[in-house]
Amino acid sequence: MKKAILFTAGLLFSLTTMAQSEVVERPEVEASYPGGMPAMVSYITDNVKYPKSAQEEKIQGTVYVRFTVAEDGTIRDAEIMRGVRKDIDQEALRIVSNMPKWEPAKNNDKAVASSNVMPVRFTL
Repeated sequence: MKKAILFTAGLLFSLTTMAQSEVVERPEVEASYPGGMPAMVSYITDNVKYPKSAQEEKIQGTVYVRFTVAEDGTIRDAEIMRGVRKDIDQEALRIVSNMPKWEPAKNNDKAVASSNVMPVRFTL
């Protein structure tokens, strides 16, 4: 069975945390994936493993993953905000959790942690 998989990744919003109680809605510089959106889509496409049972059952959909880009650019605290099905959700979570370091968000030229939401679309 030949499969065609299309993944769309895009940040929906970003909130920057300067301290645990303070959230900045519009940081001076947003966190960014190294190489931008084309590089992120390439990373996802090259690394995703569409669950076999989901393929066989023709399950498709978009998983929304919330995660934090830490001050050093590492990804942490990834969680499913809205999922499709457990196996697909876990694959989206794996992909996001294993992303390479990002360029962190900045305020006043200082790196700050930021909370981001990314949709990962699973399409056959």
